Amino acid sequence: MSAEPARSRPALVLALGVLLLGGLALLLVERPRSGARARGGERAPDEGAGEAALAAPPMVGVGARESASTSSVAADFVPEPAPPPFVIQGTVVAHDPAGVARGFESGELELRVEVLGGGGGTYPLEVREGRWALELSGSRFGRLDGTLEILSCTLGGRAAEPLAEFADELPFPASGSLALEVRWLPELLLHVRARDTGRELEAVFLYESQARYASGRFHPGAIGEEEGSEVGPSPVHIAAAERAWRFARVFYARSPGYAWGRVELLPLAGGEVELVLERASELTLTIVAAARDPATRVRLFQAGEHPDSDRPDDYLDERLDEASSFRVQDLPPGAYVAEARLGRESSVLLGATRVEIVAGRRAEAVLELAPPPSAARVPLEGTLVLPADWDLARFTLSFEREGTGKARRLGDSELTPELGAPDRFRWRFPDVPPGRYRVSLFELGFVALVDTGPTGTREALVVVPPPCEVRVRCVDAHDGSVVRAAKVRWSWKPLSYGTEGSFDEAQDAWLLRAPRGWTQLQAHDRDHEFATQRVELRPGTNEFTLRMNRYLRLVLTLRDGAELVAWRPSRLARLETLDGQEAGYGELELCVTAPGDYVLVVPNQPGYEPVPPRTLRIERDGAIDVALVRKP
Repeated sequence: MSAEPARSRPALVLALGVLLLGGLALLLVERPRSGARARGGERAPDEGAGEAALAAPPMVGVGARESASTSSVAADFVPEPAPPPFVIQGTVVAHDPAGVARGFESGELELRVEVLGGGGGTYPLEVREGRWALELSGSRFGRLDGTLEILSCTLGGRAAEPLAEFADELPFPASGSLALEVRWLPELLLHVRARDTGRELEAVFLYESQARYASGRFHPGAIGEEEGSEVGPSPVHIAAAERAWRFARVFYARSPGYAWGRVELLPLAGGEVELVLERASELTLTIVAAARDPATRVRLFQAGEHPDSDRPDDYLDERLDEASSFRVQDLPPGAYVAEARLGRESSVLLGATRVEIVAGRRAEAVLELAPPPSAARVPLEGTLVLPADWDLARFTLSFEREGTGKARRLGDSELTPELGAPDRFRWRFPDVPPGRYRVSLFELGFVALVDTGPTGTREALVVVPPPCEVRVRCVDAHDGSVVRAAKVRWSWKPLSYGTEGSFDEAQDAWLLRAPRGWTQLQAHDRDHEFATQRVELRPGTNEFTLRMNRYLRLVLTLRDGAELVAWRPSRLARLETLDGQEAGYGELELCVTAPGDYVLVVPNQPGYEPVPPRTLRIERDGAIDVALVRKP
């Protein structure tokens, strides 16, 4: 072989080395670009991405240039700043009972706020020297629209109520400032006198009921002794109410040797009031029981017009426990019933007695108790006395155990007439839970109460008094004209709901049949105030006249120029007496029952200026246009 191939071999090796080095360099240059494609393209991240690449899913279909653009926008975004708060700066002036305005009092003001479009609530505000401020969250549209209403106000330590023109919803002021006016509630002077001497008493113990709604009780009970206080000689100065509630204030007072008395005052009333007290008596009630249950309750209440009253006014209501006697003081004269019942739910009667209390004297009575019931079921049998003069061809008796709402009914065919006594009917329930039952005769609206006692009874007696004829004429109290549209019924309170009569055109009177004895006559119609009269019905025909106070109606029409404005039903207009007492309220029709001067208060209507109060003389039905003025 020649030397040429030998010399070319080193050159070939050198060329191959150069190619290998060039390929390696190319790979080193391409590696960073490959990484960029992994981040911006569809391929998975490389090893350098670490755990972050595993935690977040890869972005799909977004190029590197687009990704950079998005990041730039996010970095440049600046949130819109919150709008400034909306603030109402206000003042409040308090008028004292003499009419003097006081504009620098401090205290508290509570407002109810409604923002147009949603929002609002109740805002308690501090008043400093007659000034206050209400701050609300602002709106990006500028000022807010809405209304505010005074809920309560206390200035200088005294409760106040808004004057009539500030008593309803007030629109947010366009100027940002609002001046309010209120009046302090009036104080009272209570004269407490003795009925037997007519003199004012030297030592008065006073309690004001804290119930929001007026209490009808004759006395306050144990809470009066616990929360009442000695207030010195009569007359007694009574501070104004702590809050401008539209509820009656009820006061109870007593004095050594004199029983509790009660006086109820109109809301926000002031001036002088008189309360007359009866001579007090005292009762010692001795308990005699062979066996007793400590949960037995002993009660003492004044016997009312209806002996079956199920809502007695208790002068004593105590657990028996181990007591052998009870002493009850400061009782007014009258007839009382003492009874013992086992618990409030079962209401099983264990014993009862009646006692007469004489003014200024001590009395004693003994209450004997039967043993508590030993069986869960007892017999309930008895007799219904239903005079034939009622002429009931069919009738139904219902027996409802007190506190359950469940009743058993018996038709007349299920009762057994007694031989030789066509007006007496026997009923029989062999086993019922012991307790007190309301027995109702549906056809007459008559109700009586029956007790089983602890062992049951077979001698229960329900007596319906004989009927008598009643003729009732209803007349207008103002002009004496006959009120033909009235509906008249009798009601034997507090249990029997009675029945309605029928109108006799020829006699211009209502005719009805009702049980003899004391009852209530009731009349009502759309144009007159509800009328009631307690009467005693005697055998034969009884004639009565019910005088009904006619409603005087004032019909309102809201106008914007010649156009009618729809009434906003969420607010009621009202009529007030000149001293601020509410006399009637409604939407487009207001009613009062006595002619006289009244103040018409119209609530604010959205989009219109407040309507100032107007004094009116109302003597007959009438109508009035209320001109509304649009807000600028």
